[in-house]
Amino acid sequence: MFKPKMRENQQDFHCQNKHDSSIHLVVLDQNLDKKERLLCNECMENFKSDAQTMEFKKVNQIIEDIIEQNMKSFENISQQTVQQLQTYIKSLQELKTQFIKLFDTLIKIAEDWSVNLLEQIQQYNQYSFYDELDSFIKNKNTNYILNDQNIQQLKLIPSKQRQSQIQGDQVTIYQNQLFKFLTIREAACNAIVLILLGQLYYQPKRLILKYGGLQMENQNQQKY
Repeated sequence: MFKPKMRENQQDFHCQNKHDSSIHLVVLDQNLDKKERLLCNECMENFKSDAQTMEFKKVNQIIEDIIEQNMKSFENISQQTVQQLQTYIKSLQELKTQFIKLFDTLIKIAEDWSVNLLEQIQQYNQYSFYDELDSFIKNKNTNYILNDQNIQQLKLIPSKQRQSQIQGDQVTIYQNQLFKFLTIREAACNAIVLILLGQLYYQPKRLILKYGGLQMENQNQQKY
C-alpha cells in the first residue's frame, strides 16, 4: 500500500508571526486561516487564546493515520472494482465476438441470396421455346410471366415450407450462435450500464468513486 506523502515541504512552513523558527504547536481553531494555525516557540510566549492546541508532530501523525486508513479503504474498493471491470471487459469482448459472428453470418446469407437471385435473373433471360410453349398451353393464361415454382423461389421472406428445406446443420449453427449471444447478453448489458453510470458507492466509509475521481466524505467529524 502507498504511504501518505505530504505535498508541502515541512521546512517551508511558517508560523503565525512569520518567525524563522521551527513549528511546535497547531491551533485547532476553525476561524483562523489555515496558514495562521501554526506556532513556533516564540509565538507561544505571547499567544493568548481559548482554542485548543496540539503538538505539530502529533497532529501530523493523526492526519497521516487518517489518510492511510482512507487509502486502505480506497485500495480495497479499487481492487474489487478492477476485478469487476475485468469481468465486464471479458463479457463485452465475448459479446463483441458473438455480434461479429452473428453479423458475419447474416451478411453471408444476404450476399449468397443476392448472388443467387442475380444468377436466376440471368437464367430467366434464356428460355426454351418448346418448354415455354408447353407451359403456356397448359396454363391457358396469355398473361403468365413466371410459373408458381419460380415465384416461390423468388420470395424475399422464406415460408415455413422453405425453412424446412434448409439443411439441419445450418439451422443448428445459427441456433447455437444465437443462443451464445443471448446467454451473455444479460451480463454484458449489466456491465455496460455500470460502466456508463461510472459510479460505485462505498457506504461504510462514504468513499465515492465517481467518474474516475475520488471523493471522500466523513459522516462524523473526527475530534482530537
